Amino acid sequence: MTRTLLWGRRATTRELHAWHRRAASIPDAPIRADALDALVHKRDNVEGASLFSILPKYRNESLLRLLVAYQVMWDFLDSVSEHGACAGQANGRQLHRALVEALDPEAPISDYYRHHPWKDDGGYLRALVETCRRSCARLPGYRQVRPLILRGVRDCAIQSLNHEREPSRRDVALKEWAEREFADEHGLSWFERTAAAGAFMPHVLLALAAEPSCKQEEVDAVYSAYFPWVSLTISMLDSYIDRADDTASESHSYISHYATEAAALERLAAIIRRIVSHAPGLPNGRRQAVLTEGIIAMYLSTAGVNTPSTRESTRMLARAGGSLTRVLLPIARAWRVARTRQTTSKENKCSPNGFPPGLPLPPTILTYVYWRWPFEYMKLCQTRYGRCFTHRMTSFPQLVFLSDPAEIRTMLAAPAEVLHPGEGGEKITPIVGTSSFMLLDEDEHLAGRRAVLPALAKRTIGRESERVAEIVRRSTASWPRDVPLPLHPRLRALTLEVILRRIFGWREPWSESGLSALRDSVLTMLGITGNVVFPLPILRHGPGRTVWEHFLEYRSATDELIRALIDERRETTAAGREDALAMLLAARNTDGSPMTHSQLRDNLMSLILAGHETTASQLAWAFQLLAHNPPAQTRLIEEIDENAGDEYLTATIQEVLRHRPVFLFAIPRAVKRPIEIGAWTYRPPAHLLACIYLLHHDPDIYPEPERFRPERFLEGQPSPYMWLPWGAGRKRCPGSHLAMLEMKTVLRTVFESTTVSPASRHMERPRWRSVIVTPHAGSRVVLRRREREPQGLRTAPWRNCKETVL
Repeated sequence: MTRTLLWGRRATTRELHAWHRRAASIPDAPIRADALDALVHKRDNVEGASLFSILPKYRNESLLRLLVAYQVMWDFLDSVSEHGACAGQANGRQLHRALVEALDPEAPISDYYRHHPWKDDGGYLRALVETCRRSCARLPGYRQVRPLILRGVRDCAIQSLNHEREPSRRDVALKEWAEREFADEHGLSWFERTAAAGAFMPHVLLALAAEPSCKQEEVDAVYSAYFPWVSLTISMLDSYIDRADDTASESHSYISHYATEAAALERLAAIIRRIVSHAPGLPNGRRQAVLTEGIIAMYLSTAGVNTPSTRESTRMLARAGGSLTRVLLPIARAWRVARTRQTTSKENKCSPNGFPPGLPLPPTILTYVYWRWPFEYMKLCQTRYGRCFTHRMTSFPQLVFLSDPAEIRTMLAAPAEVLHPGEGGEKITPIVGTSSFMLLDEDEHLAGRRAVLPALAKRTIGRESERVAEIVRRSTASWPRDVPLPLHPRLRALTLEVILRRIFGWREPWSESGLSALRDSVLTMLGITGNVVFPLPILRHGPGRTVWEHFLEYRSATDELIRALIDERRETTAAGREDALAMLLAARNTDGSPMTHSQLRDNLMSLILAGHETTASQLAWAFQLLAHNPPAQTRLIEEIDENAGDEYLTATIQEVLRHRPVFLFAIPRAVKRPIEIGAWTYRPPAHLLACIYLLHHDPDIYPEPERFRPERFLEGQPSPYMWLPWGAGRKRCPGSHLAMLEMKTVLRTVFESTTVSPASRHMERPRWRSVIVTPHAGSRVVLRRREREPQGLRTAPWRNCKETVL
């Protein structure tokens, strides 16, 4: 058996290399990213599947090729269907046909990408299907196991419901399916039945089919042992390992259905004991026992279940797996460590410091170049070094930019103890303070985030639309017409008033003077964000000392105004308020204590900063883009004049967010423990950044990325990991609904009565303000009054206009 295992390992590696070469040539970038990501990060699944090749008495190359190809396809489709969830359940079911038809050589081949947003995989999925079909036809006992295999694989389509984002709808659908399709003879709960069905494993039946003398009673015995019990074990172990990632990404987790974590672990241990005790009684029982306990050991050897908080739970499950599991567990861990070291060794040969390459210039020069020409700098690095490169700046650790969707997905899903997002945002600490929920992690971050989320929730914001519109109408009415006008300062004042009202209350006569003074003080204080002294601490004690001292004075004055507003609210607070200050005053820390004044100040300042600077800058870019793209502006005006909804308005804003994201990268993640992403293993003190700008300008994802074309968002919505204007993961912007309401209201209000023309021949270049970029001249445009034409009399000149290429 040992020789068979070694043979299987070599053959599996050979097969995986072949599929990796095939995946790397997939034309459509989203599909290519999913294929490569599955091959790299789900290799353990393929290694586990290939172990079933030890069950037959003799080696069978067709069986091993089949096991590898089928598992590669399974993992690939799992990622593809998740990222295509926006296309609905029909897409998931259509993709699932590949898993069924791969094991049914007589069935016609379907169009698997019929409902999928991306379709050109260069024949990758079909090649996997055909490889499996040819291998099935070569197994002598395949006709005997075929009915059971096809029934089980068809039931696996229940997995498509797991991607339903609404938990109540998902659970109702899963429960109805379990009660309708699964005759419970084993005392399983409804979610255990669906978990078992979703993880059905044809591998063991395929291994039986490789035996020339395959008997029906053996097939039945193996089937009843593996389904539901082994399938259920694999599904629950998978949920146990991924529970932190599933929580962070709000994905469905079967193990979360148990009443408590202790109950889940006890139930999982009981299921493991059952399959381990029954394995020796199966045909070729000795190998079945080794295989079963080896699978358990492989799952329990992953790094995610060997943290201090999970170590005792993992030991309990290992004990349930029996003596062989406990022997194999350290071997599996050692194998994982050896593989990581091997990867690291290869990396270090490519880069002397263990990081991806970057421009070989001094950090001071790189800092200036990036500050002055950020777009051009990032494009140059990507052209030279690919989708990940290192940037070295003064006063900062090494920054690694990632723009590959699969690598970004892995980075965002990493637990906080591995990649620390709060530490990566320390650049804005002088403004928001050290106790801001934006800079905290884990429980402290969640506590602060939960306190403000209700005030920024979609339902709450929806009730504020008329109040926002009132501020917008009052502000825009005073904007001069027919002269070059820098809009960004006016947009900052507008959005700042909106967020201050959302924080402190809309109609508070006692606070009007305080809010007015606070607005002026904040605008003065934040003037520092446009100065190079702010991001570079080294300048605060030299040539920029005076600038920094003025900022500290303005900050002290602003803090006093905030303190006065907080104290006044404490004296007059009333129940039922929905503003952010009321919610922060009612919030409690993780130990049950109320927020201190320092915490209140820092969280309020975080909302003020994030709630107006980003929206104002995004609107400034919107006016620049629309001024330089008359066809898009004309079509937007047509929709407004005809009261035809806001479909094109929404698409226009989405295209602005893609074309000119104010955040060029998501909040940096500080590496606290070694983590493998793509071809690299990153170690402290590196910081990883998801490069939003390069991702949004990837021609494989967004054809003709330099064109401003809102129509692309009418044709389909991108995957969540390929469009990141609001960030993602634990640090996703909580104010996105308010920002969208403001942008829609401003654009609709302005274009109801005016057109916008550019004040110069070219789009304004980017200028840094703190951690965001704005138009360098303040978005100078010319507003011209227009008469709103009656509905039905307008033509649609945009249909025949050629769009401006920027």
